[in-house]
Amino acid sequence: MQHRRNSKGFLGVAVFVAFLSSVTLGATVEITDPASASPLAHRPPEGIHGYGPGAVVRERIALEPVRARPASGPESVGTKISGTPMAGAVRAFALTPDGSIAVYAADQDTLGVVELYSTPVGGTPNPIKISDASSSGVVRFQIAAGGTHVVFLTATDVYSVPVSGSTPVRLNTSAQAPVSALGVAPVGTAVVFFGVDTTFASGATEVYRATIGTPSSGVQLSDAGASLPAGNVVAADFSADGATLIYAADAAAAGVFQWHSVSLSATGPMSDVQLSSAMGFVSLGAISPDSSTLVYTADENVVGVSELFSIPLSGGTKSKLNPSMAGMGVTSLQISGNNRVAYLADQLTAGVHEVFGAQIGVASSGTRLNTPLGGIQSADVVTIGPDDMTVLYEADENTAGTHDLLSVLIDDTAAPTTLDAMTPPNNAGFFDGVGTPVVGSRAIYPVVGTQTDLYSVPFAGGSSSVRINHDLAGDAVHGAFIPPSATRLTAYGVGASGGITAMLFAAPIRGDLDPEQVNTTAGAGSTGVLGYAIPTDEARVVFMQDQDTVGTVELYSNELDSDGDTVGNATDNCPFVDNMSQGDVVFGQTVRADGSTFVWDSAVDARYVRGPLESVATLVTNATGTLIDAISFTDNTTPAAGAGLYYLFAVDCSARSYQTALGAEGARDTAGFP
Repeated sequence: MQHRRNSKGFLGVAVFVAFLSSVTLGATVEITDPASASPLAHRPPEGIHGYGPGAVVRERIALEPVRARPASGPESVGTKISGTPMAGAVRAFALTPDGSIAVYAADQDTLGVVELYSTPVGGTPNPIKISDASSSGVVRFQIAAGGTHVVFLTATDVYSVPVSGSTPVRLNTSAQAPVSALGVAPVGTAVVFFGVDTTFASGATEVYRATIGTPSSGVQLSDAGASLPAGNVVAADFSADGATLIYAADAAAAGVFQWHSVSLSATGPMSDVQLSSAMGFVSLGAISPDSSTLVYTADENVVGVSELFSIPLSGGTKSKLNPSMAGMGVTSLQISGNNRVAYLADQLTAGVHEVFGAQIGVASSGTRLNTPLGGIQSADVVTIGPDDMTVLYEADENTAGTHDLLSVLIDDTAAPTTLDAMTPPNNAGFFDGVGTPVVGSRAIYPVVGTQTDLYSVPFAGGSSSVRINHDLAGDAVHGAFIPPSATRLTAYGVGASGGITAMLFAAPIRGDLDPEQVNTTAGAGSTGVLGYAIPTDEARVVFMQDQDTVGTVELYSNELDSDGDTVGNATDNCPFVDNMSQGDVVFGQTVRADGSTFVWDSAVDARYVRGPLESVATLVTNATGTLIDAISFTDNTTPAAGAGLYYLFAVDCSARSYQTALGAEGARDTAGFP
C-alpha cells in the first residue's frame, strides 16, 4: 500500500488495470517516472487488499464502446481461447495459480452484459460460462487460493463458483446488499466483502466474512455504525496467514479513520480491537510477514503530520518508530521479514523525502539509509529484496535531478551502492503498485528518458545492468508483466509514445536471449493489447487484443519458444524450462551408474567433465564434453592403478541457458568444475 508519483506511460486502458491492479507481483503494471513528491493521503487506499495476485479494489469494469467491425482481419498468432461469436469484448482475465485455466469476463453472449467464463490456456479452446442469469453483470472477480473457485461481484451481490462450472452461490444475504468490494483470503476459504450494516441498523458500510460455496454465509465483523451511524469501513487487508483482518473505519468521529483488527473467525461484531489513535487521519497500513504486527502511518502526535507506528495485531504496546518529524511525514513503507521496516519520509528536512530503516517495536529507531539529500533532491519508492536486508530505491542522490537505482542495507551497516547510474535525460523509474521488484537475484526497473526501456541488474550489485527489451527504434515500453515467482521471463508491451500497445514480447529477465514477439502487430484504428500474463510454467503467454477483428477484444494463448530453437518451452529439454528456479543444476539422485554407463531419467542437453580421483588438493580435468539430447553416458576408460575417475554432469544448453559460459555466474555453476 504505497503512494506513487506522477505517471508517465501506462498499460493499455483502464478496463484491464481496473481488474488486476495489485500491490503484489503477478499483474501487468504501469511504469512511473520520478517527479515531484507525492501528496500525503488522508485516508487509506479504498478496498480490500490481499497478499496474493489480484488484490481487490473498488474499480468496476469499464464498458468500452464496440467499434464497427470489418469483414475480416489479419491472421492471428496463437490460439484464440475465448468463445465465438463475441457480441462485445473480453474485459479482463486472470489465470489459476498453476496457469492451466484462464478465467475471463466478457459480454460475449449479450452486448453490455458481462459474464464469467473459464477456458483452458493450452490445447483446444473450450470456454465454459460459469456465471448464470441470476449472477450476470459481473463487475469484479478474483480466483481463490488453490485455484478451484472464483469469487465475483455483481452490482449488488457477491458469488462463488467452481472454475470448472456449476450454479453460482450467493454468499451475502439480501439485507447486506449492495455489496461494494470483495477480497479472498490468501489461505483457506474465507471471503471478505463490504456490505450494509445489519446489526445496528445504521446504514453504515461494514465488513463481512463469508465462506466459499456456502450460501448467505456473510457474518458482520466490524462495528463502524455502532456508535456513529455515519461511520463507514473504507479499507481492509488480510494477514498472510489468513487469520486476521485489519480494517479502517471512521467509527468514532466522521472522517477520522482508525485501524482496527478482528479475527476472521469472529462470530459477529464488537470483538475487534482499535489499533490506531489518529487525531486526523490514518493512511498507510501493512501487516508483518509473520502476521503478528501492524505497521501504519497516522497523525497521532501532531495534526496533519504522518508518523510511523507499530503495534501487535491483538493490541498492546505501541511504538512510534521515527524520531521527531521535520516535515509532513511518511509517504511509503515496506516491511521486511526480519522485523524491520523501510520507509520514505521528510524526517530530517521538510520537503526532502529520504530513505529510512527502523526496527519494529523499537521507539525512535528510524535511521537515514541514503547519503544526505537536500534542495530539490528526493528518493522514490522503497522495495525490500528477497534477503530481507537490502533496500532498493530510486533517488537523485548522486546528481541532483537525475534518479539512479541504488541499494542499501536496512540495518545501516554499509553505505549505499549505485546499481545503475543514469545519464541525462534518463532516469531510473519504478512500477506503479510494485516498486522495483526482484525476481530471482535481479531487480527489474524501467529507464525513462527519450523512450522507456526495461533493465535488470543483480539486486546485491556485483555486475552491470542489462537491457531486457529489444531496440525499440523510437517506440517505448508501455508496461510489463512482473512474474509472481522467481522465474525467468517477463512480458512487455511496446508502441508509439502516447499510442496503443501494438506489440507484445516475452523476454528473459537476464537479457541474454532475444525477445520473442507473441502477437500480431496491432494496426491503425486497433485497440491493441490490453493485458497479458505468463503462467508459472512459462510455456505460453496469454493476452487480450482485438487481433482478429478491430474493436473486438478477445483472449489468446501462444506457445513460447524462448530460446529460439524451434522447440516450444513445454517440450524443450533445455534448462530454460527444466530448471525453473535457476538455482544450481545437478543431477543428484537421478544419475545412476551401471558399470561404465551413467543413466538419468529423461533426455537432456548435458555437459560433463572427468578427471583422475587421486589424493590431490585440486581436481584435474582430463576429459570434457557436451551430450545433446542424451539419456546416458558411457565411458570404458580404465583409470590408473590405485586411482579412480570422477565424473561431474550438469544440464547445459550452450548459448541458450542463462549460463552462456562456464564461470559466467559462479553461483549458477552446477559443481566445482575445474
